[in-house]
Amino acid sequence: MSEAALDITRGVFAAEADGTTGGGSAIAIVDADAIRVTAFKPTLRGTPILDQLESHSAYGGGIQAVASAHQGWRFEYETQAFAPATKGDIDDNNVGDLWRSCPVKITETGATKVEIAPTSACFFGARATNASYVETATLQYTSDKGNIWKLHNGVTAFKIAGEIGQIPKIAWTTDGKYNAVTSAAAVTLAPTFTGDRVGPVFIGATNSAGGVLTSTNFRVVGFEFDPGIDLIDVMSSSETNGFAPSLGSHNRYATLSMDCYADDDDEFDPWTLFGSGAHAPSVSWGAAGNRLTISLPQSVLIPPEDTPQGAARGVRITFQAYPTSSGNDQYLITMD
Repeated sequence: MSEAALDITRGVFAAEADGTTGGGSAIAIVDADAIRVTAFKPTLRGTPILDQLESHSAYGGGIQAVASAHQGWRFEYETQAFAPATKGDIDDNNVGDLWRSCPVKITETGATKVEIAPTSACFFGARATNASYVETATLQYTSDKGNIWKLHNGVTAFKIAGEIGQIPKIAWTTDGKYNAVTSAAAVTLAPTFTGDRVGPVFIGATNSAGGVLTSTNFRVVGFEFDPGIDLIDVMSSSETNGFAPSLGSHNRYATLSMDCYADDDDEFDPWTLFGSGAHAPSVSWGAAGNRLTISLPQSVLIPPEDTPQGAARGVRITFQAYPTSSGNDQYLITMD
């Protein structure tokens, strides 16, 4: 996150599902909607519209500024990656409201697991269990000085990354409707972190690429998962600031990258696998009860990249997923 990020140690970030079809107003945020984030950066989408005017009069050319430019908010923030404390219940904590604002299908298996997979749907509505459409969300950051940043009818994209010895993070990006930043007297912050827990540490992995990494001397020390979600701006003359809710759509180019190192150069040659057919990579961390697994049912290996790990040989291996004949199954995130 860039230096433009706000100091989240002096404020509270919160989210709540709108439960609307994308045309509703911002909803009230309460203490119980709080979420622990590790960074927060608000960006105003849209700029004043300036048109250069040509004139043959004595006054010459000029600039015409449109004061009521199209505006919307983009919030970028990070959370730890963890499974719900109550197995099979995505709403056990408020991060569930973020997942519901992503263009994903959420399958809840009571007392067992939650699964997240892509969906073709990108329209809006109150999401029922296992339904595959997007429910927008209201997001708010309140500082200890009483400044409030807020968006509503937000749609979200995400990426997940981790490295050995650290807690993997989910980087979220939410585009939503504009709310003016308000300022009030200093406030007493008393957030309630529902279902609060700490994400599991990634301690590395072996044989995590569906048979591709077969050597126990070739270890995965980091990973990055990009589900390939595009947030698409939608303009509407009926909206006060021009922006209707964004559409969230999968571009079908989900990728899973693994940073690895080898104790012996002869142990593994990833270049021999390039173009060798379909692979089913996965990466998993944590223990039962707070475990996450990202898997690609089928993928192709794109050209590996040398990334030296100190004195050891390093390589970044990236798999690009593609769906089976069933569709909408190019990746699966399991939380159990």
